[in-house]
Amino acid sequence: METFLMLIVTITIGIIGGVGAKKLKFIPAAYMLGALLLVTVWNLTVGFAFFPQELRVATQILAGTYLGLSIDKSNLYSIRTLIKPISIILTLFFINALVFGYIVHRFFGTDLVTALYSFAPGGVAEMAIIADSFGADAGMITAMQLLRLITAFTFYPFLFQILEKKGIIQTNRKDEPQKTPEKLEKSAKIIDVDLSRQEKIKGCVIALSFSSIGGIIGLISGVPAGAMVFAMASGVMVNIFYPKAYMPLQMRFMAQIMAGIFLGMRITPESVEGITRSGGPALVMVLSMISVPLLIGCIVHKLTKMKLGTSLFCSTPGGMSEMSLLAKDMGFDFMTVSITHLARIIAVIIVFPQLINLFLRIIPG
Repeated sequence: METFLMLIVTITIGIIGGVGAKKLKFIPAAYMLGALLLVTVWNLTVGFAFFPQELRVATQILAGTYLGLSIDKSNLYSIRTLIKPISIILTLFFINALVFGYIVHRFFGTDLVTALYSFAPGGVAEMAIIADSFGADAGMITAMQLLRLITAFTFYPFLFQILEKKGIIQTNRKDEPQKTPEKLEKSAKIIDVDLSRQEKIKGCVIALSFSSIGGIIGLISGVPAGAMVFAMASGVMVNIFYPKAYMPLQMRFMAQIMAGIFLGMRITPESVEGITRSGGPALVMVLSMISVPLLIGCIVHKLTKMKLGTSLFCSTPGGMSEMSLLAKDMGFDFMTVSITHLARIIAVIIVFPQLINLFLRIIPG
């Protein structure tokens, strides 16, 4: 009963944070960031918070459905053009992990294995588990990886918003400059009028049913971020074969709020203490996260002609579902962002450990 009450309170705090941030107007990706910030404050001060892993899976399925229903046949044709930018991004990510990992090892005395895995752009839990099997400091790696995510989600949305206002990057919404985000939401509601209430209910049930089945299969498969990946793929298929597939705006916003809640729950007094203890390495992580994704994004933009805004999103190593939702909410090419981050997660789990082992043979810790 107590955990249920804690869950209700946590979700309520997240909703208040998301809706409150949206009303402030100036916060980008307001539903996610508002929930993230308020749940973080609540978790660090009061601590009466609870958000089970099962709801994380439900959030991924909801987010996958939302993103999948936004993709049609014309979007799928662009996938074949992503091989080159993904290859460049992964190569530069690996070089970044080696360079900054070695800097932390050389100047702060951190053992080399721990330092390298601290800068590998993978999942928090996955990197800690893999590195622990090599005798690394899993606690420090967890803190450093969490700091990477915090920096990604608190710095880059505001930076992207500033760059957009200055005309340096352009979103897909620039094709309709007269439409603000609020007007776009209203236009979506106007499109909804074309469907009767019965058709909306039927379309929503069909979309969520197929995406949920896909998400569960993805979860069981063990594929990285499988729940979201398979739910998104199912949403695409539903959208192609059943044009009346539907998802209410409120449910889309809830997916963003739930993602923010999950991220906020990961920031605990213990994790903050771990980041504080890291000292110098933590400062290096923040500096690298502020500078390197910008550099990689610009390189990818120049070499592949990918739009600068999209390349920056693809080069910012946050979570796949969270970065995809942010990209979608801010008007960038979220499908390219989703595929790129999926490739990053798979490469970090499968390829990076082998490359790091090779590096350790050349330069022993």
